[in-house]
Amino acid sequence: MILVNRETRVLVQGITGREGQFHTKQMLDYGTKIVAGVTPGKGGTEVFGLPVYDTVKEAVANHPIDASIIFVPAPMAADAALEAAHAGIPLIVLITEGIPTLDMVKAVAEIKALGSRLIGGNCPGIISAEETKIGIMPGPRVQAGQGGAHQPLRHPHLRGGGRLVPGGDRHHHHRGHRRRPRHRHHL
Repeated sequence: MILVNRETRVLVQGITGREGQFHTKQMLDYGTKIVAGVTPGKGGTEVFGLPVYDTVKEAVANHPIDASIIFVPAPMAADAALEAAHAGIPLIVLITEGIPTLDMVKAVAEIKALGSRLIGGNCPGIISAEETKIGIMPGPRVQAGQGGAHQPLRHPHLRGGGRLVPGGDRHHHHRGHRRRPRHRHHL
């Protein structure tokens, strides 16, 4: 299933923060169709010519939005994802790591019940090669082909995109965490 393409209209929650601004610029450079941003208290300003709103509800009232990416601190990340789901955004990409577990358990159930799809937290995002990037992964390392891959959690797989074989061969190499070798003690 293809979740995003060059027509996907994206909202950036936390767009005025350091990480939000940096990755918004990277996504724009990749060709991602970002339509607006949200940072409470910064409504009425602009970042890279994009309007900033105080709430997701305001952004949705002014722009058609297909996906949201979230760059907010961990204590507020679950609430930010819920705000996007309550506003009717179908795809929510949550980059933030270190989100309190109980917050996420509650948020995941509610987001699912509202009919939105959550990717993350603690993930690098989602990319359709040469079309759109909603995340923090290095876009130039991913090339178009017939295959696709999804990897849950853990940032070490940021290297994985470069290992998808170009030309449609459906090979994918995942570098997981190796088990520590067992040391045998001889008596």
